[in-house]
Amino acid sequence: MTVVQKLGRLDRIILTRLGRLWRRWVNRPQPVSGLPDGLPWLVVDKVCRELLGSPLQKAAHVHLSGWKQAGAFRVYVRAVNGRSHSLIYKNAIYTESHIPALADFPVCPGLPEFLAYSSETLQPYIPAVYLAQELVPGHHYRYLLEDLGRWYEPLSRNQARQLRRRYRWVLQAVSALPKVHERLFWWAGAVGESSLIRYDQAFADALTVYIWTNLTEYLEHVPETAVSVLMDNWITLARLLIADEFHDPARLQPIHGDFHVTNIYIQRRVPFFFKLIDWEWAGIGLPHTDLATLLNRAPVSVEQDALAVYAAQNTAVSLAQHRRLYEWCQLERGLMDIAFLARQQLYGTRPVTWIPAYIHQSALRVQRAVNYLTGGAPLAI
Repeated sequence: MTVVQKLGRLDRIILTRLGRLWRRWVNRPQPVSGLPDGLPWLVVDKVCRELLGSPLQKAAHVHLSGWKQAGAFRVYVRAVNGRSHSLIYKNAIYTESHIPALADFPVCPGLPEFLAYSSETLQPYIPAVYLAQELVPGHHYRYLLEDLGRWYEPLSRNQARQLRRRYRWVLQAVSALPKVHERLFWWAGAVGESSLIRYDQAFADALTVYIWTNLTEYLEHVPETAVSVLMDNWITLARLLIADEFHDPARLQPIHGDFHVTNIYIQRRVPFFFKLIDWEWAGIGLPHTDLATLLNRAPVSVEQDALAVYAAQNTAVSLAQHRRLYEWCQLERGLMDIAFLARQQLYGTRPVTWIPAYIHQSALRVQRAVNYLTGGAPLAI
């Protein structure tokens, strides 16, 4: 390749990235004047007085939850003294009218997050909480939280120049996972395990019906090849989901339930200090569920390194057993995500552009998990 060709290729890369940044800038959501519906002025005014030393003068907000009617908002506030700040307001409504995917789902999320944000036990891992309200028990909650984006960055950031640092952070998150689970153990004891979601045999049985129903309907509307392969091998998948090998009650423990890279925020100045958001799926399940969620889109090499780090901290079972439990959790969570998002896409108020690709990639990962659990035999097409 000549120097001219190299420069031409570099120019194209730069122009492509600039174009992507420009489109992101142009399509960014515009702030709406005032506070989001349901957020009391007096509450925000009190926070302004505490954090900024002056009463609230004006506010604006941006809706962050693209596929939910309610969801999360970033709230920009300005005090009388001229100082400004930002907060996160979450209006969480767990009903079928707001989240169609919850129809016939085995459990209803929501309550665990209220218990997390109302507890001091999890304080090291949660953002500062200025408001936590349960409006309709089990279904409607409101929170006003610290905006972690000011001092933290999500683990999901994947710019090329940060890939090496992100890999290190992922392994550090894996190393810290037993400590998170230990803290969750004390929290679950304080709030009562009966208040948390239970990912046990009964959940797997009900989830199997939910998956079959929604994926069958999804394939009637969307010609998704990877999902079709899974449904053509449904008997194998269903047997794995409910297999006794993966439902030993002695292995169950409190978990975050959504330990995804988008929900892990790393302190920029003091690595590795992190906060976790989206606690609505916290419950009692296999600890490998959190590991599988964290590594959901990680390269195979990162998965292998992370699993070795995790297994080294828990020698009660062999590395091979850890791997089987991990792959089964990839299977269960992958199928749960696919079915949940498929129903949301079919019955939501409007289609979401990223869901079909996410379903496709999740289906491929599920296929890989099945191949491992069945001894490496590829799924029949």
